Amino acid sequence: DRKQRGAVVLPFDDPRRVVMASDWSINAHRIDRTFRASQQQMIRDIFMGLHSPEYAPAMMAQVEQESGNRGLGRCTVAMFGSPRQPDRFEFVLTGHHVTRRCSGAGGLCKLGGPISLGGTQRVYRRSAGLGHRLFERLTHELEPRMGAKPVATTKLRDDQKQLVLDAMPMVFAPLRSSDMRQVIRHIGDPRWQAMQLSAFRNTEDPAGEAWQIEGPAIAWYFRSKPYLHTWLELRGGA
Repeated sequence: DRKQRGAVVLPFDDPRRVVMASDWSINAHRIDRTFRASQQQMIRDIFMGLHSPEYAPAMMAQVEQESGNRGLGRCTVAMFGSPRQPDRFEFVLTGHHVTRRCSGAGGLCKLGGPISLGGTQRVYRRSAGLGHRLFERLTHELEPRMGAKPVATTKLRDDQKQLVLDAMPMVFAPLRSSDMRQVIRHIGDPRWQAMQLSAFRNTEDPAGEAWQIEGPAIAWYFRSKPYLHTWLELRGGA
């Protein structure tokens, strides 16, 4: 209705369309206070459909657990643009450890904004384990060059580059298969050869580690301990 549209429908160029944080609300209008029960079910179905069947139930369970007694209802959604122009329409859901986007044109790579995954090791055990092993392998061999100054991935050996590229399909396995196919297809994009890699370790907490990859086609941040935070943005029509 008109009141709902006024609360959650925004111009496509609104700056919030490309914002991402680990714990945030894209507006002040919670799902459980803004939408009817049938509409809330539609939002739930959209969220489930953005994930692979293997991971979707666990992803929903995590969001509901971390959102408190109102579950998904405590999250917020916004719609940017109009579905009459699929290339300029986007749905965004935000909350604690969750930012999900889907485009009216279809596909993760059409979004023009980052998505995030995050939460407990239980949900992301395989992804977090792979990320930790990758961090240990790269930082051990590149320690003298790591720190404030990023390392160009062109300086890595072929086996080290392959470690980075192999990590992405596993880390983003919770996504729907169509998004994963796009990620894997664009790994071969020549712009991926111009990436910069940075790694960081918290000296006060040896378990605190993070690394970041950035280039013309991608921005990708990953932290595997003490619990996983990762976000991804594919850029420039990737």
